[in-house]
Amino acid sequence: MIQWIQSLFRRRTNSIPGMDDLVRDARRLRLTNSEQEQTRMVITEFIGQHPPQDVLVSPASPWTLWSRKPIAAFALALVVVIGIGRQGVLAAERALPGDRLYPLKVNIVEPIKGATRVSLSAKGQWQKDRARARLEEAEQLAAQKRLDTDTQADLQQRFLKHTQAVQVTLATLKDQQDVDIADDLSTQFEATLRAHTVILETLGAGPTSALLSPLRISLEDQSKAVASASKDIEGEIRSDKKQQRENIVRRQTIAQNTVSKAEALLKQSGPSPVREKVIERVERAKDQLSAGVQKFDEQDDRRAITSLRDAQRSALEAEELINAQNKLSSVAAPKGSSSIESADVSTFVRVKVITDRPQYTAGQQMIVTVSAANQSDHSVKLNIPSGCPATMMIDNQVPPALVCPDEITLITIDANTSRTWVFRVATPEGSGDHRITGSVVGYGSDETSIRVIDAVLPPLLLP
Repeated sequence: MIQWIQSLFRRRTNSIPGMDDLVRDARRLRLTNSEQEQTRMVITEFIGQHPPQDVLVSPASPWTLWSRKPIAAFALALVVVIGIGRQGVLAAERALPGDRLYPLKVNIVEPIKGATRVSLSAKGQWQKDRARARLEEAEQLAAQKRLDTDTQADLQQRFLKHTQAVQVTLATLKDQQDVDIADDLSTQFEATLRAHTVILETLGAGPTSALLSPLRISLEDQSKAVASASKDIEGEIRSDKKQQRENIVRRQTIAQNTVSKAEALLKQSGPSPVREKVIERVERAKDQLSAGVQKFDEQDDRRAITSLRDAQRSALEAEELINAQNKLSSVAAPKGSSSIESADVSTFVRVKVITDRPQYTAGQQMIVTVSAANQSDHSVKLNIPSGCPATMMIDNQVPPALVCPDEITLITIDANTSRTWVFRVATPEGSGDHRITGSVVGYGSDETSIRVIDAVLPPLLLP
């Protein structure tokens, strides 16, 4: 079977322009024998369980193969995934429009991952994440001065498609009386859209303003549409008195946890263009949470629901702003200073993240090391825009209890040496694979992956 897959992979990919370069880039990182065997098992099972997925393609693109022959194309997509391996997939997921691996990301990797989302709520969450990804791609390209009119139009089209899919999911959940699930999804998505409206406004200065303007207008329109859907869902909750009381208790717990997480992230974050916006939203969330608890005690259920929901959304906005700004800081490398005149320090600095082991048992502590290696023959100086030079994320989220190893804004790294930062955090919740991202703020990032397995309880000793 493996020989057949490899043969098919070579024959099929040779017919697609640019595929050789794309696959060569993706295959720089190789899987171990055990990882390859596990990937083969997963894909073999996947072939029999999931139908082909439609994707958005340009009429002139060689990737129209996927839409014209969906069954063969989907099988070929799986062959491509096997061909490049898990590390190649991770590399594709980091790609931006204009990068060689970007077509692989949006036309193969994302549709296959989406096909594994079985429930309606999971599919809605996936489309929400894809909408966020398109916004982040536009933001990162704008920060790097790489955004052009055609790319902006393509990202806008994809963003609208994902957003409309979320709205269809919300309407279906509401019709099926899954109002709690719909309420959670709409609150999260509304917060995401609001936060990225702020990010785009921050980036949209000077020449970039005209490029980002159409996307920003679409974002504002979709944000209003999702807010309207959220109001309708809230009305459904209010119409059932018993459901309303249960929702308030659940919402209060969620709001308290979300506000606490946002406060922790704010304490860990350094100066940034959106820091004042983050502080404003955290303070607002705390006030809204207090108001919601008070209204619930007074049995004013209608206002309690509104206040608690607003508290959760404000805290989620703050969290989204922090995470989005962290990503921007990682890709928009500033000019540093070194002994090489007029040189870009980021050219010589390689960021790397490693963990102390590839697999953990749930509840174990992880040791994550982020390093910045100076690969030049001269010392370099890193000018850090915030007080914490390095940070890390698990599945694109900053761990709530993350502690900054040191706070310094100017770092000198001697020739051919490294500077490291060590983080000790708890393993993420949920068994399976998790993505670990390490960043040196303003100078780049790196990713690796870990696996978490459930703890095995010792057998009971009976007398």
